[in-house]
Amino acid sequence: KHKEIAVLMSLGARRSGVCAFLFAQMIFLGLLAAVMALAGAWLLLPAFPWMLKGLVPEGIVLNMDLVTAGMALGLGGLGSLVFCLPVLVNLLSIKPLLLLQGSAADKGVNPWWRAAAFLPGGIWFVAGAMLVGGSPANGLVFTAGFALALLIFSLAGWLGAGWCRRLANTRHLVRKLAFLNLYRHRGASLACFVTIAMGVFLIGLIPQVQKGLQTEIQRPEGLKIPVFFLMDIQDDQTGDLETFMQDHPGNLENLSPMVRGRILSVNDDPFHTREDTRESSGRSRRTEHNFSYRADLDPSETIVQGPPLSSDPWKFGSQTLFEISVARSFADDHDLVIGDTMRFDIQGMVLEGRIHNIRKVRWNSFQPNFFLLFQNGVLNNAPKTWLGAVAQVPPDQRPGLKNKIVQAFPNISIIDVTQMITTLTFIADRLSISVRFMAWLAIAAGLVSIFSIARHQARRQAAQTNLLKVLGTGFGDIRRISLLEFGSLGFAAALVAVILSAGFSRAIAWYFFDSLWALDIGYLLGIL
Repeated sequence: KHKEIAVLMSLGARRSGVCAFLFAQMIFLGLLAAVMALAGAWLLLPAFPWMLKGLVPEGIVLNMDLVTAGMALGLGGLGSLVFCLPVLVNLLSIKPLLLLQGSAADKGVNPWWRAAAFLPGGIWFVAGAMLVGGSPANGLVFTAGFALALLIFSLAGWLGAGWCRRLANTRHLVRKLAFLNLYRHRGASLACFVTIAMGVFLIGLIPQVQKGLQTEIQRPEGLKIPVFFLMDIQDDQTGDLETFMQDHPGNLENLSPMVRGRILSVNDDPFHTREDTRESSGRSRRTEHNFSYRADLDPSETIVQGPPLSSDPWKFGSQTLFEISVARSFADDHDLVIGDTMRFDIQGMVLEGRIHNIRKVRWNSFQPNFFLLFQNGVLNNAPKTWLGAVAQVPPDQRPGLKNKIVQAFPNISIIDVTQMITTLTFIADRLSISVRFMAWLAIAAGLVSIFSIARHQARRQAAQTNLLKVLGTGFGDIRRISLLEFGSLGFAAALVAVILSAGFSRAIAWYFFDSLWALDIGYLLGIL
């Protein structure tokens, strides 16, 4: 556009008029792209019920609402203008004479103006991340991760472009010219590198987290997943249930008492008025909870702070407070620490205890677990129900055993854990399909940008290509130069992106999913 702008200004057009002309072009192209995207989305809507089969009701018809269409048009029209401001700011330094001579047009741009041009796009991006993330915290975490990935890719691309100068130090013509082109046009090479890397990064990121979640749900390390989870076992049924299971396939494990009660206060502050650190605090602000006690921790529990609970039974009427073990997730949600005192209402009786340790609970074990465990002796005589798990039942005998338990103990509720795991895995697979689809769309859009950059580079190198032909270079060598140039660029970008996606997926699993992560080397190699 440089020469076109120079011609317009030479013919008497004002700078403001030229800017308005270019802005109108950007908005028109953005709106046109948004309309085409909306049309494509409308055509693809019938495919999503199939992709999300099992998550949405049968026969559901998806429609596009006006709010979504308006947001798409706004992002296409105004968004294209906002995100192109860093380039459009060069209009402030246009000098027609220099442009007509082929000189650079942006040498006189004030650095402050150039930096300020990034602010609207940055603000827009952060606001969108907060909106999609559901909270300012998640939006800022996503923005920080995106900025860090972009910085790493840019740094790696810049260092790689510098390394190309060393690789070009050879007598091999094809390799020499290919890497010299990458070094001489570092700006365009860096743009291609970052675009490819970001697309591959998105494709490789989600499956790593998904694999970790599926592995932890299906086969958690160090734990045995039960077949059935039993609830509402009455206090006088535990012995009969144990006798019943001795005569049937499977093992009855981890019978755990459960007592219902209310949390009154923490350090003499009313519990219901305490600020909940979770975003979805509506459910967690309730004061009623389930409490339990046990002689030994389950394999799914690990103490991370403090000593184990005392094995000596606590005695009513003693001056000492009974000991409490708190699940780490519950402690984090309610800002609880070791040494805090808690007052409870258990069946109309007010009791007070002190937090003695913090433990990590792997809830995906599907074993009876609780946020709060009390010292032995506190809840032993309280009215209670029991929870239990049944494991090691052959698949062909599971339906029969389930029916027999229901017939012998009609009040006991049974959850088929294996069926639940299958459903959760199916849901994760379906969600992953939609996420991967969006990632492939992102890399497809990136390939369009790469094609534009490569086309621009080919035009800039037309004189060099013609010179090589004049000097006797064959078409095969010229083709190999281009293949090596862009092939090495794409491979290097994909390699860096694959490595970084593994690291970022580990960080995401640590932040959002309690470190549930597994490396899928085969998938990453396939992307590469």
